[in-house]
Amino acid sequence: LLPVCCLGNCDKAPALMIDDDTFGDMTAEGVAALLEGYP
Repeated sequence: LLPVCCLGNCDKAPALMIDDDTFGDMTAEGVAALLEGYP
């Protein structure tokens, strides 16, 4: 986990990036579901 200054995805904040994939409109539940299904 690394903090970054900008993902260029402000209109979909809060956002996160895994490898080269960006995900927006994240919630705690959404992050948990994403990590469960991510390879």
